[in-house]
Amino acid sequence: MLCNTIQKRNMRTRIAGAVLIIGTALLLVIPIYASTYYHADSRAEALQEELLEESKMEWKTDYAILRPDKSRDNQIGIIFYPGGLVENQSYLPLMNRFREEGYTCVLLRMPFHLAIFDLQGAGYAMPDLKSEGVERWYLSGHSLGGVAAQNCYRKHPEDYAGLILMGSYLTKDGTSPEQVLTIYGSNDQVMKRDRVTDKNSTIVELKGGNHGQFGDYGPQAGDGKPGITREEQQNQTVNIVIRDIKGNKTSK
Repeated sequence: MLCNTIQKRNMRTRIAGAVLIIGTALLLVIPIYASTYYHADSRAEALQEELLEESKMEWKTDYAILRPDKSRDNQIGIIFYPGGLVENQSYLPLMNRFREEGYTCVLLRMPFHLAIFDLQGAGYAMPDLKSEGVERWYLSGHSLGGVAAQNCYRKHPEDYAGLILMGSYLTKDGTSPEQVLTIYGSNDQVMKRDRVTDKNSTIVELKGGNHGQFGDYGPQAGDGKPGITREEQQNQTVNIVIRDIKGNKTSK
């Protein structure tokens, strides 16, 4: 009996030691892995300085908020999850285009630049965003950020008017087609395009677009060569989203 007790204690000690070693290794590996993230390019950095100087953008703890000019009377907002290992400032040019159209935009900040570590980031921000006066919020995300956005959307569908995926796709069926817009580039070599189906989403393919040009962070490894400029891809994306939102009669 004493022998068995000692063996059990030794086993628990070994298990605890293994967990500690694995946990320590993860704490060391994740920051190193995340340090290889894609940085925002000079256009995005310059835009950030301009927006901050003109008080059109404000950084909070976990997100940046871009507010439209007071002359615009559009009560629609977009909460955006950045792509995996992409600096969130990379999406400021895209978000600013929406801001210029009168939309309030929230650009989430992800731990280690990975949305999987804060899937409910939009939900956590919502209580503070109620003071913005937005009537309809849309969830959006690029690439891995699109996966995080749909996870949050499924948990709290009553809080959002729809889901906008860029270079991403629905991981599960069952979401109403009227509530989901999927946009991807015809030259995207990163996203698994065969996973995009017409069963659960309004789909738009950008001719000549690729995976990385939704943001401003330079070429992405493994991506296809674009047939249109970054500005063209982002402008087309904004126009598609606005057209879809205007046709969306959902009011939440």
